[in-house]
Amino acid sequence: MENIFYLYTLTLGLILSYYDIKTQEYPLIIWLIMTLLLLPFYPANLLFTLLCLLGLFAMLRNINIGAGDFFYLGTLGLANPLTDLLWIIQFASLLGIFFYLLQLNKQKTIAFIPFLVVGYALVLIEKGTGCL
Repeated sequence: MENIFYLYTLTLGLILSYYDIKTQEYPLIIWLIMTLLLLPFYPANLLFTLLCLLGLFAMLRNINIGAGDFFYLGTLGLANPLTDLLWIIQFASLLGIFFYLLQLNKQKTIAFIPFLVVGYALVLIEKGTGCL
């Protein structure tokens, strides 16, 4: 069942990445529907709830990180422990910094969901192989 969750959330991440790259946001309804489909199998926990509350806060106030980033992390938090999420954020942040530094024409903002997805994939690879 865990492997299905990982594949499902990676697919969700790829879909959200597409929208994030194109428009710097994504339709909340896509995240909501795909996350609601997970809740019968992975009930909401404290991590999910806190990250969703941070997402709502980010929608109401400009805190320089998109609400969608918190919502996606919340979905990942349904079945991943906090330590995995911290590694995902660490990898994503490093990749985002490298991407920003390597850009020729510096944008003010970057799409962060794609970096979260790559960070998530790295954590999954490490879980599967223990090589990182």
